[in-house]
Amino acid sequence: MALKSEDQQLDDARGVTIPFKFLKIAAVVVIFAAVAVAVWYFASHSTPKTSSPPAAVKTIHLTYPSDWRAVSVKTVRGVPSDALIVLQRKDKSGVVIVLSGGRAPAFNTASADTIGVTLAKTYGDYKFLSARVLRLKLGKAFLFSYLRTKQGMLHTITFIPVGNRSFLIETASPPSNGKVGTEIGKILESAIISSKT
Repeated sequence: MALKSEDQQLDDARGVTIPFKFLKIAAVVVIFAAVAVAVWYFASHSTPKTSSPPAAVKTIHLTYPSDWRAVSVKTVRGVPSDALIVLQRKDKSGVVIVLSGGRAPAFNTASADTIGVTLAKTYGDYKFLSARVLRLKLGKAFLFSYLRTKQGMLHTITFIPVGNRSFLIETASPPSNGKVGTEIGKILESAIISSKT
């Protein structure tokens, strides 16, 4: 999946904005049954130690091409009810799911290894592809990508740090469909986080 430069614009785009309140999140491991994307263990378990409310509410905004649409959490089987955003390609060849998470992992090899071990235990057909730092408009993010070889799907997990919390963007798409991969790259690149006091 190639991310385009931030100077390139989407020709025909729509947007969605979702408020993200820093609420205490239950420590759970969720597996999306339909798209088999893992919300993996340590992100959901690394909640902040403080119980004091934050000074601001964070909002994430994504812009997406006209071939995509925002859908209800209930539309894609297996998506957790607390997902903030669910985008699905109209032909159902790709999905993007945004969740709230704990502290983002360090952007290093050790974190990539931890993610890989967790996914390998979950999926017998797991195959690591890459782990790298992305430079998005909003700053740095951590992208982990892998294949499900029997399932025939490319999956990514992107961590966007927001103080001691994070947004997690999960994606699934066919690895052979470069157009869908490029569209997902544009969606990730479009992410903007704002504060409301």
